[in-house]
Amino acid sequence: MELAPKPPLFRAGFARLAMRRAAGLAPSLEAQMRATMGPALCRAFDEAPLLGWIPYLVDVRMAEGVLAQRGAAGLRAFVLGNTAEAAQSAAMRPVLDGALRIFGMNPGSLLRVLPELWKLSYRDVLAPRVERDGEHGVRIEGSSVCDEMLESEAAHCVISAQAEGAMAFAQTKVTVAPVVIDRARRTMSVALSWARGRG
Repeated sequence: MELAPKPPLFRAGFARLAMRRAAGLAPSLEAQMRATMGPALCRAFDEAPLLGWIPYLVDVRMAEGVLAQRGAAGLRAFVLGNTAEAAQSAAMRPVLDGALRIFGMNPGSLLRVLPELWKLSYRDVLAPRVERDGEHGVRIEGSSVCDEMLESEAAHCVISAQAEGAMAFAQTKVTVAPVVIDRARRTMSVALSWARGRG
């Protein structure tokens, strides 16, 4: 008998951070995100403890709300801001500082810890791995991608912006290729490249 897949989950504290930033940017943005989430997901969001886990669909619907109001460029900017603030959290900051201290201030340092950072925020959404793609590039590959991510353009934009935001901590400007989704194989891939001398 085939086991049912585990439900994909998102860390409640990072969802709260996103909603708090939305409220600070514009009350209408927070309202749009809540409307897109709907009552059941709003209840799960509101009632979850800060370090608890909530359905990943909350993250997807929040992103879809931002996309509906601000477009793809607005969603990218919103996620970049969330990523920058999340990196200062008690959960992520020690991991980032340790990697940069041990391996140096370069993209390779962050690539080593990217899967671990992902696990702090997400569970059973996808299985990430990072592969070098030439001397000045990397490809983030995900397998066993959940339905919620496979089907949401907003979720693809979030992944792309998170990858871009992560590289900012190595003081590196990257070019991010469009996310490639293979629904049949349940995989995703996003390629990043940067200027010579930063790898």
